[in-house]
Amino acid sequence: MKECDIDLFEAIERDDAQRAATCLNSGASVNARDSVGTTLLMRAAERGCLDCVELLLSRGADIDLADTEGDTALSYAVARPSNVQVIGALLLKGANPNARRADGTTILMDNVRDELLDNTKLLIERGIDLNALNDDGDTALTNAACWGQFETVKALVGAGVDIGLPDGAGCTPLQLAMQQSHERIAHFLRSAGAR
Repeated sequence: MKECDIDLFEAIERDDAQRAATCLNSGASVNARDSVGTTLLMRAAERGCLDCVELLLSRGADIDLADTEGDTALSYAVARPSNVQVIGALLLKGANPNARRADGTTILMDNVRDELLDNTKLLIERGIDLNALNDDGDTALTNAACWGQFETVKALVGAGVDIGLPDGAGCTPLQLAMQQSHERIAHFLRSAGAR
């Protein structure tokens, strides 16, 4: 990595959009990666630095580059609680909300795992695929029901997720909620028509 790229990574780590602009003007690569494949845009999105995200996008950063795990800048953004401004900016510029890792895990599934309800609601509003399956056959709803995340289950059901879609083992969200003794979720799913 060139010295100016290293300086740019340091500017992003400090949320210093002005210094980052200077580095870019000095020849730093807007799509530079670190040793594990993380891009500058991923770092800025993860840190929640809207000014840095907007700067990098305005300079041509590739919004859907993936790291070695298959995560994109949007993946990094949704991993941060209450990062709706950065998530919104990335989606507005065309980030793929349905990007998947090698194992089929979606951004929504990661968000459900981390119980980031504000971010989940924003992804739902932007039309993310609610019924996507990963390689194990899990969905965002089967995971939320299994893990006892009532508010997330409510948001997904309210958005029109398929409440009868089973996981890879053939268990429906209702069955998973019952197996894990999440009675509130089970009652809610039944009232929504789950069997």
